[in-house]
Amino acid sequence: VLTRPASARFDLGGATAGYLKAVTEQWLLPTPAANPAILEIFRDRDRQPARNMVPWVGEFAGKYLTSGVQILRLTGNAGLRRQLAAFVVDLVSLQDDDGY
Repeated sequence: VLTRPASARFDLGGATAGYLKAVTEQWLLPTPAANPAILEIFRDRDRQPARNMVPWVGEFAGKYLTSGVQILRLTGNAGLRRQLAAFVVDLVSLQDDDGY
């Protein structure tokens, strides 16, 4: 089992810090407002007639969260933390009993 040491901290600088800042500001923070369909597909999943969606459309919310949490662990960005927390609240409220 891999366990992260409790004292592990990241202090990234240079090009890596610039990359993480750009990803946060230009992708992670704008995504929910720029692409509301990432959650909207869960709101109207039972709509009739059914929308013509790709079978994997529900993956996008999970991929967004996975990348957001990974960046958050590296940066500790408070704005990203708030946004991801709000996104999770929305996503959980939209899940059906079967988890979808």
